[in-house]
Amino acid sequence: MINLRPMRTENITEIKNWPAYTGDFEQMNYALRENGWLDEFSNRPNTWIYIAELGKQVVGFSLLCIEVDGEAEFRIAIHPCRMRTGFGSR
Repeated sequence: MINLRPMRTENITEIKNWPAYTGDFEQMNYALRENGWLDEFSNRPNTWIYIAELGKQVVGFSLLCIEVDGEAEFRIAIHPCRMRTGFGSR
């Protein structure tokens, strides 16, 4: 079963060390590296970041950021080794 919990600081380092995405998902590499999603959103107000865990292994994360004008950004990242296995749809 996949569990969601709030992100902890140590998760940022772990995610930044994930292996690179390949193929159709190669463009996602920027999102997980320096100045990517976690650096951009982790200190923004009205932002929630949740880690998806399978057992004690981080298999993904999601973030929701409410913008000033009432719009929102919602993003999901799945561990590169878990791509195309159904984790994103769960």
